Amino acid sequence: RLLVTGIEQTALDLARRPELGGVPDQAREAALSLWGRCDHNVVDALAVRQRLRAAARRLREWVA
Repeated sequence: RLLVTGIEQTALDLARRPELGGVPDQAREAALSLWGRCDHNVVDALAVRQRLRAAARRLREWVA
């Protein structure tokens, strides 16, 4: 079984739990790297559907 996610989902996942894996700075850096390639409307739609609004907000705060 294989699980594949898009860049928007991955960015949200990294912003949701940056401390997972014990390297929060690298999680943030990876999320920021993906942000430039993300469709921001897709990020918003995923955040609403999956109740990840806080993660989407954190991602945008990191970018600012």
